[in-house]
Amino acid sequence: MSHGTNELPKSEQLNIEAFSKLFTHTANSYKYLFFLALLSILKQRNFDHAPISLHDLMVEMLVIAWQAYHPHRLSFGNKDMIAGRLDVFAEVGINLSGGELRKMIASEMLSTTKELKKFAPYRLIRPFFETELKGVKSGETNQNIAALSRDRFQESKPLYCFDSKSESVIVHPEWVQYLKEHYKVIHNWAFEVWLEYMQQCNPNITDLVGKILG
Repeated sequence: MSHGTNELPKSEQLNIEAFSKLFTHTANSYKYLFFLALLSILKQRNFDHAPISLHDLMVEMLVIAWQAYHPHRLSFGNKDMIAGRLDVFAEVGINLSGGELRKMIASEMLSTTKELKKFAPYRLIRPFFETELKGVKSGETNQNIAALSRDRFQESKPLYCFDSKSESVIVHPEWVQYLKEHYKVIHNWAFEVWLEYMQQCNPNITDLVGKILG
C-alpha cells in the first residue's frame, strides 16, 4: 500500500518516493506497528540519534497494538499473530498505564514474539534498495538489506541501518530531523494507512478510529 509522495513533506536531500512505499506488499500489521513504534520511541527520546534496539521496538509495537486491541478484540488479520500474543496477558493488562504496560510486555511476552522482528524491520526499508535487490532469493533478502543499509547509509540515506549484529537500528540523522520537523504529518499519514488495513480486517466494526484510539 502506498499513498504517494504528494501526501508527504518534500525534501531535496531524502528519497521521499522510497519512503512513500514503506507499506507496499503488506500482508499483516507488523510494518505499520513497527514504523509507528519507531516514531513513538524517537519522540519519547526527543529525537536523539542513539541506536534503538529491536527489543525496545518490539515492546512498543505491542503497546500500540494493545491499545488498539483492548477491550474491543479487533482483528489484525488472518495471517497476523498480534492478537494471539496479546491474549496471553489480557486479564493482567487491563488497567495498566503506558509505562507499566511496557514493563509487563517486556517481562511477560517478548520471548514469544520473535516472528514480529523476523521480517518487518528489514522489509520496511526495502524500497530504498529495490534495484540492488533484484534477483536476490527470498531467503537472502534480510541479510542483503541489513548489509546494504550499512554499506549505503551515507550514499542512499535509507530511513535507518542495522548495527553489525542486527540487534538495533540507527535512524539516519537527516531522517531524524525530517521526522522531528514533520512529526504530526508523518504520524497521521502512517496512522491512516494502518487504519485502512484495520478497516479491511474489521469491515463490520463501527467507529474504528475511536476504538483504536481508546
